[in-house]
Amino acid sequence: MNDLSTPAGRASAPARTRRRGPGTANRAPYRNEVRTRLDDSTYEALLFFQRVHGIESVSSALARAVKSHLFGMVGMLPADISGVSSTLSQLETHQ
Repeated sequence: MNDLSTPAGRASAPARTRRRGPGTANRAPYRNEVRTRLDDSTYEALLFFQRVHGIESVSSALARAVKSHLFGMVGMLPADISGVSSTLSQLETHQ
């Protein structure tokens, strides 16, 4: 059996007896989902929006930008205009 008290012994020890130090878990590398989903010019505009409004994270800036786009500055969506006609309400015909 290997002597686990020496570095050479620890390096050649079976995987089940090796202990991982803190922070060495097998995790996928960090991936900025907002960055991967937006094109360059849109992401740069989002970063500018983040700086102007003093927002801490990119995801918070995205949420705020979407909310202001959907609800506007007043805080509500435009009224549903179905059933509204663009023609005149009364047409008079002269015969």
